[in-house]
Amino acid sequence: MRPSLPDRDCGDFATQQEAQAFFLAAGGPARDPHRLDGDNDGIACEKLP
Repeated sequence: MRPSLPDRDCGDFATQQEAQAFFLAAGGPARDPHRLDGDNDGIACEKLP
């Protein structure tokens, strides 16, 4: 997945590792355009396996 594609949420990823890679490619904690880091700790989609 490319970060420039339409909005994503945690349900679009199979694992937290996949979501984290996307999160960082999309701008990471400084931007988080897809709002994948709900608690602003720099870790995306923490509830995924």
